[in-house]
Amino acid sequence: MLCLNQQFQESINRFLRTLDREFDLSECSKNLQSWYELDYKDFINELAKKKIKLSLAQKSEWEDDFVSEQQKNNEH
Repeated sequence: MLCLNQQFQESINRFLRTLDREFDLSECSKNLQSWYELDYKDFINELAKKKIKLSLAQKSEWEDDFVSEQQKNNEH
């Protein structure tokens, strides 16, 4: 059980590090820190609040990554 929780936290942190690398976020909102609880539309809205605008191609790419990571986390 402890191992699963550790994997869950690592996955969450990996996604947050990716966000930070891609968008140079100085700090994440509570909602972005809990990205795995959001649906994709809310995730995009949270990025918009941080003045991050994605092109249609970027939205499609991020949606694939977001859904994939979210599914992995929801399995735990």
